[in-house]
Amino acid sequence: MALKANQVRMIAGDTLPTMTGQLTDDDGSVIDISSYTITLHIKYDTPKVVPAVVTDAANGKYEIQWSADDFVKGKWKFELQITDSNGAIQTVNRHEDNDRLLEFIVDGEVA
Repeated sequence: MALKANQVRMIAGDTLPTMTGQLTDDDGSVIDISSYTITLHIKYDTPKVVPAVVTDAANGKYEIQWSADDFVKGKWKFELQITDSNGAIQTVNRHEDNDRLLEFIVDGEVA
């Protein structure tokens, strides 16, 4: 079954690949995220919060590095929470191409 644009497939226990992103304005201009905090929230029964690492602040680039316990088998909604230097928060939980909620599809390990 093919994944939709709003879905990401992972395997429980995996730490790769990292998730990378770039923040831009509505007009496509890059946002300098030097003083921003970005976290990914997975909506488990007890939500999981994974901090992003800023990799190129001037160009708005970040990545999410996974731990082996970040993924639990199942289908889970997730969102990015972006906090700017003034403490204003914006939550991104829909894919820009199809306006569907973002979700992980996590398969269990075979062995």
